[in-house]
Amino acid sequence: MVLAAAVLAGGLLAWTHQAAHGRSLAEQGAEITKLKDELARQRRAKAKAVDDNASTALGVTATRLEDDAAIITSLLATAFTWDSGETYENARESLENRYGLTDDEEFLQDFISPALYTDDGEGNKHYLFDKRGLRAAFAGAPEIAVVKVTGTKYRYAVMADIAFRAKEQATNGPGEEATEASVTRRVLLWITVDGEGAVSDLSGIPATGTTRTSR
Repeated sequence: MVLAAAVLAGGLLAWTHQAAHGRSLAEQGAEITKLKDELARQRRAKAKAVDDNASTALGVTATRLEDDAAIITSLLATAFTWDSGETYENARESLENRYGLTDDEEFLQDFISPALYTDDGEGNKHYLFDKRGLRAAFAGAPEIAVVKVTGTKYRYAVMADIAFRAKEQATNGPGEEATEASVTRRVLLWITVDGEGAVSDLSGIPATGTTRTSR
C-alpha cells in the first residue's frame, strides 16, 4: 500500500508541475501537504499493524497494557514530583510503602537517594534541596514499550521527561534576587509488572542529557 501511495505521489507531483501555469503556488503547496499527510498516515497505520501483530504473538492484551501503563505513570509521578526536601523524603517513603521498594534497591539509590540535610539539634532538618530551591515535576505521557513477557510478568522499557528547577546564585552583587533555572531531562527505566499489578526489578539510567532549558 505504501509503494502504491509512493507511485501515486509521483504521478500527482508530475501533474501539478505540468499544470503550474494554471494554478497558484499556494494551491500546489496545499496539494503536496495533503499528499504528505496521507503518506504519513499510511506509514503510521502500517507501523501500528506491525506492533499489534508483535503484541499478539507475545500474548499481550490491550487492557493489560492500559492497566500497567497507569501503574507505571503513577510510580513516575510519585518518584519525580516534589518541591522541597520534605516532599522529596515523602516521595521516597511512598515508593517504599506502595511498591515494596527498599533502601538498598538500585532504583532508589540511583534515582532518589536519601536527601542531604543538617540537623539544628532541636530535631529540625534543613535540607540542601530547600537552600537551592530544587524541585522536580514529572512531565507526564511517558513512552512505554513491552520488551519481554514471562508468564503474567511484563517487562517494560520506559522513557520519561522530568522537569527540574533550581535557584541560581545572584551574580550582580548584594541585594540582587536569585534567578531561577529549569532543565528538562529524560530518564530511561526498566520495570516489571505482574498480573496483580505488583512492581519489581526497577532499574535504569538516571536523568542525563538536557532536552530543554530556560530561565
